[in-house]
Formats: sequence, structure tokens, C-alpha cells
Amino acid sequence: MNSPRSFLRPRAGFRHGLRVSLAFLAAGAALSVSGCCSDSDKKSLQEMIDRANDRNFKACDTIPDPTLRAACITNAQNQQTALVTAYANYLSACATGSSQRIKEALDALKELLKPLNRPVIGALGMVVNSEMVLGKDESVCFSIELRSEGSIVPQDYVIVNDRKYLPEAAGNAALAADQDKGLAVATAPGDFQANGRVTYAVVPGSTMCLTASGMTLTGTVEGSLSISSTAVDTSGAYAPTDARLVINLGGSTYAMTLDTSCMHNAMTLDADGRGTLAMRVHFVSTGSAALPARLPEGAWMVLPVERNASATQLRIGNGGSLLSGLSVFPTLPNPIADFDRDGLVDDADLDSFLRALADKLPAADVNRDGVADSLDYEMFLDRWSNWSQP
Repeated sequence: MNSPRSFLRPRAGFRHGLRVSLAFLAAGAALSVSGCCSDSDKKSLQEMIDRANDRNFKACDTIPDPTLRAACITNAQNQQTALVTAYANYLSACATGSSQRIKEALDALKELLKPLNRPVIGALGMVVNSEMVLGKDESVCFSIELRSEGSIVPQDYVIVNDRKYLPEAAGNAALAADQDKGLAVATAPGDFQANGRVTYAVVPGSTMCLTASGMTLTGTVEGSLSISSTAVDTSGAYAPTDARLVINLGGSTYAMTLDTSCMHNAMTLDADGRGTLAMRVHFVSTGSAALPARLPEGAWMVLPVERNASATQLRIGNGGSLLSGLSVFPTLPNPIADFDRDGLVDDADLDSFLRALADKLPAADVNRDGVADSLDYEMFLDRWSNWSQP
């Protein structure tokens, strides 16, 4: 694989046009290192590290207390250093060709990246990693459409200094803004009622698939999912409060229910209704067939989700896979390369980044070292060249 410094000078009309090629790494003591140092393996690991770092730093953005936020950033920086060091050790091991060194390096990376089928919680109670662990050639995918049972009555939310708040949380925000002499309150319609609950029913035709050992089983999904809004500082965050899904797979049925004891279950959406649904679930066989090994009794899952403008419909998975061991979603772009966050990695991202770098904007600090400089240029161009789309 090209080194992080190998794309310092973009050629005129340069288009790499390479889409993500996913390599699935085996878990467990019997890990085979054959092929674990290919370019696609290195690229997949780099993608996963970028996503883990992106999640860690974004988790700090919503912490209002400056002391806790600073501690969160320090925690994210420490995790970033550990991941970068582990990745460098992996590249060094690959260069030696030693199977034992490669295995040890991969094991160290897996300890930092995988949650052992549960969320890894940081010192401040934040989820620092949230991927489901599968084997080398295994994947689970969901393509589920849900529609609300009954109508949803929109309720106004309050905007304080360009941020959205549910009514119950807006008072404290307005008070804080007033103390800073920067109060600006406006109302706009839309979104769930504060502390309200909406139940979605699974639309017929929704599917899931399980791929293992070269075989793919496709099944159907039935049931419902309940989502509640919460009086938090942004109306883009919701909590799944109940999930009762029945999976019909390979002639057997399995139930998937929400682990309500997990405080980190959440659905987070952006202004366009796109985001992620993160939840810990339990699987149980409802018939005589044993539970498949890759439907563990408990699993922490993060799935792409999209909600329509009227909040009456949810799409989960959108066909994207919940992939193996050290995993990425093929439907999501690299978080560094997709600089303008439009879901594509293209020339517009390069233009936006170069402008931000020229102006020394904080957004250009893609390596999160506190300054926008040539090191950020090298990192961005490396990711953009690898993940840019024709």
C-alpha cells in the first residue's frame, strides 16, 4: 500500500477512482495471516481507524461542560495515538513477512477496534467503539423499511444561537445564551414531540442476510421498533425504547429484542434525517434450530438509518452490510475524504478542503493535532486519492 506521504503532489487531472475494497480479517487464536497484508487489508484497516477516531472526537462535541469536554478530547487523542501506533506496528510487521509478528500486530489492533460484541465505554461513559465483530468471510446485512402506526403530531422546536433544542431543554440553553449576551431564539415546526414515543411497524418485504463460509442465507424480517424523543440539547437524538423483530432465516425463526438496560442505545440524525441507529440487541431461537454463531445472544450494532421529513418512515441498513471483524459500512464514505459530508468523495471535497486549509480553518485539522498544516494536507490527500469516486 502507498504510504501516508505518497500523495503529496496531485497530478493534473488526477483521478484515482478507486472504490473501497473490503478485506475481512479472521478473529480468534486460529487467525490465518495469509493475505492479511494485502493493499486492500491495509486500506480497510485505515478506514476503520479513521472511523473510530471520527466517532471518538465527535462524541466530545455534544458535551456542554468545558472541563469534561477537554477530558473527552484528551481521551480521544490518546486513543488516536494508540491506533496510529498499532497501525504503524502492523505495517512494520507486514514488511518483515513474519507470520507471528503480523498476528501479534493484528491482535493488538483488534483489541483497540473491536467491542467484543458490546460497546466499549470510555472513562467518561462514552462509547469509544461500536462495531459488531464477525469472522473473515462473514457478514450480516439488513434492509428494513418501517412505517409509523398512526399519525405523528409535529411539535415546534426552539433554535437558540443556531442550534435546535426540544422545548424542555431550550430553557437552560436560552438562559446560558442570555448570560453570554448572545440570545437568539426562534421557533420552527417539525420533529417528534418532546418525550414522545412513536412505534414503527416493519413493512413486508424487509430482509436480512447472513453470509458465512461462502454461503448466503436471505430471510425476511417482521415486527416493530419504538423510538422515543428525549429532552436533550439537540432534537436530532432519539432513544430506541423497544424492538421486537422476528427473523425468518433458512427455515428457522429467531427473535431480536432490544437490550433496554444499555444506556447507549441511540438514534442520531442530521438535519436531512440521515444518521445511525446504535443499539444492543438480544437474539434467541424461537424454534428447534440452534442460534447461528453469527447471531450472538447479545450484539452491539450500528446501522445506517434514514427518516423521512414527516417522521412517518424509517429505512434501516439501506442494503449496507454490518461487516466482519474489523468492519466498515460500504454505504458510508471515508470520514476524512468526504470533507463536505455529502455522502460522496469527489472533486468538491478536494476543493473544499484546500480552501479550508488555506484559511487555516479548524475543519482542515483532519489529523486532530490542533493545527491545520501540511500534515493535514498529506493525510487528506492520501484518503481522498484512495476513496475518490469517478
